[in-house]
Amino acid sequence: MPDLSPPELPPAPPVTATSLASRLTNVFVVPGEVFDEVKAGPAQTTNWLVPVLFSCLAAVVFSLVVFSQDRILYAIREAQQKQIQKMVDSGKLPKDKADAAVSAIERFVTPTLLKISGAAGGIAASFGQLFLAALVVWLIGAKVFKAQFGYMQAVE
Repeated sequence: MPDLSPPELPPAPPVTATSLASRLTNVFVVPGEVFDEVKAGPAQTTNWLVPVLFSCLAAVVFSLVVFSQDRILYAIREAQQKQIQKMVDSGKLPKDKADAAVSAIERFVTPTLLKISGAAGGIAASFGQLFLAALVVWLIGAKVFKAQFGYMQAVE
């Protein structure tokens, strides 16, 4: 009787380590190769830290550009004043306290404060989204599908 077993395949070539710049570029060009390299290799902080820092830089630039525009600052102040006026009209806030609130907002909610808080929020959101998404991937992969990988591998 002839041997019906499938022929043995040659072993897969080992995944070669590439530079960080190559991995960042290849994520868009050949994502499968980058995935295989990250999956097979040891955890490297730079695999997730550099993209998050790019995201943070984009958030800071966005905040600086947006909160430098007078139209946006005017729209924010108008929305705040409308909300205070709505509270005065409904009787929830006396007129004298409303005037004090408007002057406090004008004094403390400056374009500089908006730029700083927007940049800080963007930085926090960049890190928060990464670690939250990694937690979801890790919980689904490791707990539901019983795959063997650590949380930091999911972060990468």
